[in-house]
Formats: sequence, C-alpha cells, structure tokens
Amino acid sequence: MRTVLLGIFILFKGAICTSEYNFNEVIRHFAVGNGKVFVVTDSQLHQMRHDLEVEKIKVISSTTDQNAVNILLPFEANGTLITCGTLNCGHCEVLDINDITRTIYRENTLPVGPLVNESSVAFLVDYPGDSNGTYMLVGRENNDEKKMCTDAGVALYNTLYTQYGDIFSKSGSATTEAYIKIPGVEWVDGFQVSSQFQSYLFANINLTSKIKKVVFFKMDNNQKKTEMTRSLKVATLRCCDDQLRQKLVSSAFISSESSLLWMGIFTAERPDHPENTVLAIYNITASRPVNPPEEIRCSPDCPRSRQNNEPVVDPLAVVFKHNSMTSVAAKIKGSWTVLYIGTANGQLIKLVLDTDYRSGCAKVLYRSDDDRMVFPRMYFDPVDHNYIYIALRNQVSFSWSEVKAVPAHMDF
Repeated sequence: MRTVLLGIFILFKGAICTSEYNFNEVIRHFAVGNGKVFVVTDSQLHQMRHDLEVEKIKVISSTTDQNAVNILLPFEANGTLITCGTLNCGHCEVLDINDITRTIYRENTLPVGPLVNESSVAFLVDYPGDSNGTYMLVGRENNDEKKMCTDAGVALYNTLYTQYGDIFSKSGSATTEAYIKIPGVEWVDGFQVSSQFQSYLFANINLTSKIKKVVFFKMDNNQKKTEMTRSLKVATLRCCDDQLRQKLVSSAFISSESSLLWMGIFTAERPDHPENTVLAIYNITASRPVNPPEEIRCSPDCPRSRQNNEPVVDPLAVVFKHNSMTSVAAKIKGSWTVLYIGTANGQLIKLVLDTDYRSGCAKVLYRSDDDRMVFPRMYFDPVDHNYIYIALRNQVSFSWSEVKAVPAHMDF
C-alpha cells in the first residue's frame, strides 16, 4: 500500500470524545490485531494497546541502514507479526506479536514488498488440504522489470516451514515457482473470504493513456501454490452511468456464507467536480469472471479465456456521491448496512443503507481541524466492530461515540 498519512482510532458509541497521540514522524503504515495496534513511521515500529498506550518501540531504519517497511501483517494464529521492507533489496522479519522487539526469524535480500512509492497489496491466505495452513499473498507493481530489486507480480510465500520450503519461500513445488505477472497494474486492495477459501484482488490497469480499467481477480485458495495461481479468474468493474470513472480509490467488503457484497470508491479524476467520486456496491458472488487474457502471464500457465474481453460487472447501486472520498469501511448492523467514509479534507462520514441500498442522510462524525486526508484503508477492530481506525498524518486519536443503526429513511 502507498504511504500512510495519519492514524485516528474511533469507537462509535454516543457523544464523540477524542484524545490524541502524536508521533514525531509521518506514519507510513499501520495494522490492527486482536489485542494490539501496530504503527510504522519512517524509522520506528510502535506496538500499542487498544487505548493507544505505547508498549514497545523497535528501530527499523537508520542513517546507515535505510529500511521502509511496506508489509505489516498480524498473524494471530501463530502469535507473530510479519514485516517486510526495502533494506538490502528486501528484508522480512517474523516478530513476537506481544513483544515486537523480539525477532523470531529474519531473512535478507528477499524482494517481497514494493519499492518506495510503488503500490502493493498483502494479506494472509488460509488454505485447506492435508494440513491446513497459511500463506502470505503479495501483489507488487511490475511496470519496470529491469529493476535490480524487483520481484514483481503476484506470489504466495510461506509463513511457516513446510514441505515446499522454508519461511518466505514462494516455491510451488521442488522444481516450480508459482507467480502471476500483470502489466500496467496499480494495486488497491485484496482480501480473502475464509469461509469460502477464496482470495480477491482489486486493481487499476493502465495499459496506455487511453486504455484504463478497474478489474478484480479471484483465486481459489489451495495448498498447492501452482493450483492456486492456475485458478485465476478476472472481470472488469464498470462505474457509472452518469460519467465514466475508470480508477478505484478504496474498497471494502461484507461476506456471508453464500454471498460477497463489495463496495468501491471510484474517481473520474476531476478533483474540482462536485461528484468526482462515487461509492458503488457490487454483488461479486453473482459475477462470472473468466480465465485471464494472454497479456497476464502465469507460472505454471493459466487456462486462457476464449473471449476477447473480460466480462463487465455493473453496480447494484450507487449510494453516495462526493467530490473527494478517499476511503470506506462497511459492516452489517441488524438488517442495515453501515458505511464509514473518509474524505480528502479529513472528514469521517457515516451512511446507513436499507435492504434495497437506499441511504439516509449522511452524518459527519469527525472533521480534521486542518484538512488532513483520510488514508485509503480503514480498519475495524477484529474483536469488536464498534471500533474503527482511520489514518491521517502523524497523529493518532482515540475517540468513542454511541451510534445505533436506524432505518435509512430516518434522520440521524
């Protein structure tokens, strides 16, 4: 993911109250675990409690050893925190999730994460098999394959020692590497639906100045990395009827046993337009992605689509328009869908949808005092979804309020 700008932690429960924690440096990345908050600045990794009290600090970069951490994944089942950065063309560590100053494993010259200012997506993938396990899926830009430190594309890495290799090995078998290379890609988001053992990736594709599109990729989680990459399917997401918006900014999803509801913020890249960005909802489960086109290279080879173009998926509904939305998070509250939206001028907005995706009046829950942009990723607390974390520049705020889901036609 690209540079994170500032963190703020909010619990929605009534009157809004706020306390703040200020970092000495700009926040670059953050992640939320079951019991901890992890924040990366230019030179330090911070381990914090949910009340934002700092517990541990680990130095990750210095004037002699430059390291920009770009992957930060709490691995709760293993009691570890996985970090990867740019030191020595790539440096990954497995840390104790309760004491980040304790390194369990490290590996150098491993180009896993992106270079500085390149997009990426990374998340943990649970797979079924003879012995259930977890991989780390990483997607990187591959616009310049001549870079010495580039290992671009989509790859699956071990998180534990397995029969297929050591920690951080990406081998699919003793003789075969498993990977996917996608030209002109800019990664936006990715996640797994663990109940269905499926993984999804969302990206902007810019093949030329005139050929731009938003796509999603789907894979079936599998213990064999080669089989997982070969399962790749792709479709184009279209938005919207009033004007074409061919760039995705942020996304969120809500999954059930039978369906996947996905929402994305699309931009027309016209910052001065009052409806430059829209929030649209899609039924990904009902879509029919197909085998990838020839320009997407897989190892081993993917089955190829017989169609000239990927299928196009249209939204179920466009639920909100704004000139500068930057982030979205979603949850279910009873029969209502509750959306939290961040903006480029530092607002946090709440929107409630009914079962027909009709929205009530938007309510501003928080407003930055100096128009700091809300970062494209927001996190709910994994244990209690009443807690949500958003990011701005170099400050973390802890707030709480009580907000009840109400019928979408009612005022807040």
